[in-house]
Amino acid sequence: IAQFFAAFVDLKKTQAPMQKALLLIDRFHQEIDDNKESMALALSYDDLVHNQAVGKISAFLTLEEGDVIEGNLWALRNFYRLGVRLVTITWNYPNSLGFPNKDPKYQFNGLTPFGREVIREMNHLGMIIDVSHLSDAGFYDVAELSVNPFMASHSDARAVFDHRRNLTD
Repeated sequence: IAQFFAAFVDLKKTQAPMQKALLLIDRFHQEIDDNKESMALALSYDDLVHNQAVGKISAFLTLEEGDVIEGNLWALRNFYRLGVRLVTITWNYPNSLGFPNKDPKYQFNGLTPFGREVIREMNHLGMIIDVSHLSDAGFYDVAELSVNPFMASHSDARAVFDHRRNLTD
């Protein structure tokens, strides 16, 4: 059993996104410590297998809103060191990485130049790129740039449910 825990930051409601994300990550690690008899941090597939073998839930840490790195690749690397293994590139607002699919006006806007750097660095680190919420053009940019598999952690197919945030076939 595994659970992805999202350190979610709403950029419009947070003046210091990186600080907010760090506070959430600190809380995540406190929860792991407080519940160590039933759950354990998972940083890899091997950790997932080990945790399952010892009867623990694997806790994977994610960031939902890539702009918490505030334009700094060093911050992405430090979030990785803190245990983040998946990053959702955008949420509801355009950010320094790319554009969301919340509003049709962003549909054809892909990754920014910095967003492209982030994709390359995430590939280098082995982080999972999450395209949920990302614009259609951004999705195709990730598909073109990423040398590693990526995922849509909480999106559906528009053919199943026609919603802007869902993915085209």
